[in-house]
Amino acid sequence: MLAVFFVAVNKSKDKKVNTDYRAFFFMGVTWFLVGLATDIIPLFVLGLVYMVVGLVNRERWNETTKDEKRERITMGILGFALLLTVLAVLITLVIRVYF
Repeated sequence: MLAVFFVAVNKSKDKKVNTDYRAFFFMGVTWFLVGLATDIIPLFVLGLVYMVVGLVNRERWNETTKDEKRERITMGILGFALLLTVLAVLITLVIRVYF
């Protein structure tokens, strides 16, 4: 595994990769909300840090393409489905505990 890691690191040295600060922002929002919902303070704080990093570098966000828009819609639908699943599990647990 170390050999694979070193090969990947050596190949990536040649290529310049631009940081997508918009991804930092959205990852921060996600971690912030998950940390808030689960009362995990480090996750909550990391979410805040990532949101701030994304917002400070707002002018360097990458432009969206049609493929990214389609991907964003797909991810939104999947996220909504995940949210509904989590809510269904929570409601089921509440019903079992109180009834």
